[in-house]
Amino acid sequence: MRTDIHTPNKIIPEDYTHVIDYQGATTIDGWPVPSYGINCELDHIHKDENGNMVKGKHSEDGHCCVVGLILIAKVKWGGNGGTLKCSVCGTRYIYGEVWKHNKTGEYIHVGHVCAEKYGMIADHSPNYQNKKAVFIANEIKKQQRKQLINDYPELTEEMLNKDNKIVKDIMNRYYKWNNISEKQVALIVKIYNQKDEDFIAKAIAPPTGNIEFTGKILSVKEKFTDYGMAHKVSIKVKKDDSYWIAYGTLPKKYVGQDVKGKTVNVKTKLYNDYQGVIGTMSRPKIQMV
Repeated sequence: MRTDIHTPNKIIPEDYTHVIDYQGATTIDGWPVPSYGINCELDHIHKDENGNMVKGKHSEDGHCCVVGLILIAKVKWGGNGGTLKCSVCGTRYIYGEVWKHNKTGEYIHVGHVCAEKYGMIADHSPNYQNKKAVFIANEIKKQQRKQLINDYPELTEEMLNKDNKIVKDIMNRYYKWNNISEKQVALIVKIYNQKDEDFIAKAIAPPTGNIEFTGKILSVKEKFTDYGMAHKVSIKVKKDDSYWIAYGTLPKKYVGQDVKGKTVNVKTKLYNDYQGVIGTMSRPKIQMV
């Protein structure tokens, strides 16, 4: 039987002060959203000027994330909850907060359901959970853009947010995979400096479904996937005064060969997942011309 003061029948919302928000890993509309606010070292991992991966840093007082509160601030915890487990009701959750009990100095984990129930959140709307997830996802994207600009000083926030379907396509892929090529960076700069009507007229959306086409290989990049290392190929397909890009896995028989700039015939099923100028190839059959 619980005897602490943080039980549902004893809790007094006015006696608590909000400390931080955090969330566990989840998905939004099928897109993966990583955890946030649990460990700053993971939330703000980035590349240094030499291209090495560097962990983020906690704030000096440790009141930046759950791990910071535990290891740096070394706060006193109350109730029988824990990270992603509500100290009030004991339920597991994805979206939660940390609150401090002003009289005892004890810190507790509060799931969004209890936070809403006891009036311990500012937003009491029915869409609280989704709004919070979207907010955190946008904050993660904001940090990704900041790191991208740090890695490539020629880029600006205005360039990355340009209302252009090619830029949006590149950024959507960057947000998902946290990876971008120097050519894609150069393309973003080129689009920003060029008149929209002149550039967009040359780029069109790719067709979808079963298709055969002839194009020229732009690049081959190594990419680590859930199935191991893969070699991804980008193929430019011209049509009159326009073009579109096909992207997919390079057949093993061509791995290690210098195929950049080669003309190829391709038979595949094409998807336009991002409604941009890049189509994704499924099991492409590629033959050199």
